This record gives sequence, C-alpha cells and structure tokens, in this order.
Amino acid sequence: MLTINPSELIWAVISFFVLLFLLKRFLYTPLTRFMDERSARVQAGLDERRHMDETLEENARRLEELEQQQRQEARGLLDEQRQSDDRRRAESVSRARQQAAETEAEARREADELRRSTERELSRRREALGLDLAERLLDADAPLSGKESR
Repeated sequence: MLTINPSELIWAVISFFVLLFLLKRFLYTPLTRFMDERSARVQAGLDERRHMDETLEENARRLEELEQQQRQEARGLLDEQRQSDDRRRAESVSRARQQAAETEAEARREADELRRSTERELSRRREALGLDLAERLLDADAPLSGKESR
C-alpha cells in the first residue's frame, strides 16, 4: 500500500519551491529580460526603418518639388533670355536700319553736293569756254581784219 511519508513530502515541497525560486531567479527572469530587450531592439529597428522610409519619401518628394521648381525657373530664364534676345535683335535691326537711313541720307547729301559742285564747275567752265571761244573768234577775226586793211 501506499504510504505518504510526511518528511519526504515536506522535502519534496521545499525542493519544488527552491527549484521554482532558482529557475525563476536564474533562468526565467534573465530569459524574459533577454527576450524583452531583443523585442525592444527589433521594434527600435523597425521604428528606425519606418522613420528612414518616411524620411526617404519626404526627401524624394522634396527633390521632385525642387526639380519642378528648377525646371520652372529654367523655363522662366529661357523665356526671359529669348525675350531679351528678341529685344536686342529688334534694337540691332532698328539701329542698322537707322544707320542705313543715315548713311543713305549722307550719301544723298554728298551726291547732291557733288552734283551742285559739278554743275557749278561745268557752268564756270562753260563761261570760261565761251569766253575763250569768243576770244579766239575775236583773235581769229582780228588778223583777218588786219590783212584786209593792208
């Protein structure tokens, strides 16, 4: 038959509680602390990854905005440069036309002056030629009239 020895029962209960205390103290507590720390590290890594993903997305969005802004500024600068070039081209054409008109007017003035001076010179030469011709005619008549009187 089965008999329960009280001293063995007490030792078994004491041994059980001592073993329970030792396991809890040296195995379960460090193991749970290790598991909690590991879980915290994993969670911190996941949080950091999530933060990095958010930062990456934010940076990508900012980069896209900056690129779009740079494109708009570049378009604006190109348009401004084209307008400036068109203005300068128009001014250059206008100056060239004005210079051409001034040169043409100057050439006409010089041509008119040359024509007037040529006409004056021709008129003077005609008078001189007329006088010279009249003088020669008179000189030619004079010897003839002298011969006749002889």
